[in-house]
Amino acid sequence: MCPERARQVREGVAISTDSSNTVLGSAVHYGIEQCLIDKMDTGVPMSKADTLDAAMQYWHSHIKDIVRWNHKEGEPEKIIEANSNVWWDEVMPDIQPIAIEYEFCLPLVPQHTPEIWLKGTIDCIQESPLPIVDWKNPGRKPHAEWEKKRWSVQAAAYTWAVQAMEPQGFGQAQNFEFVYLVKGTVYRTYLELGPADWAGLVALAHSAGTQIAANLPEWPLQMSGWHCTPKWCPAWNSCRGRYAGPDPWAQL
Repeated sequence: MCPERARQVREGVAISTDSSNTVLGSAVHYGIEQCLIDKMDTGVPMSKADTLDAAMQYWHSHIKDIVRWNHKEGEPEKIIEANSNVWWDEVMPDIQPIAIEYEFCLPLVPQHTPEIWLKGTIDCIQESPLPIVDWKNPGRKPHAEWEKKRWSVQAAAYTWAVQAMEPQGFGQAQNFEFVYLVKGTVYRTYLELGPADWAGLVALAHSAGTQIAANLPEWPLQMSGWHCTPKWCPAWNSCRGRYAGPDPWAQL
């Protein structure tokens, strides 16, 4: 979203903190993960009630970590219940998982100095040719799907990684699907990716690797968009906030 924010978080100048949004999403993710692990290991998914219970247990055990509250009291629990239930009813029956929360670390541009490796965690890898799936829990329904289909770095990274992991038992190219759970409603964005998208990923990695290797004291600031605000950016006080103040919109 912003190169300078990325630099500050990477170097420990700014510390990312949890919001009610992130913990809510992680709770739903956790319930989904437990359900699909059962389905993958035994062929029988965890029950809807137990899936919801796992999500709620995660929520209640991580409330203490929330620094920024963006929901009214009692609202997150209702959203967790709605999203978990609709996922179990409408999404889970068609999922055929072979790997859940799969971590990878692979050389993407080994000829660069220093080498550039790609690291990530994939929510769900399915049997080929079913798509790789990523769960999202945004506050509103997705828009501008064409943008995701044109430049989704996450989708390019995960599809490249899966087709590169033949030694790990994968190796076949697969497409990608975002599944958005929005207050009890499911939205989907299906992406078809291939060599052109992976080449773009390499180009992006070259650019980022060159910038990191240059060891610049500051990177470009991207101040357009909702994320460049004191509410959402952990680097605000050491970045734009140094000049604009702690909250320039507080009186608006």
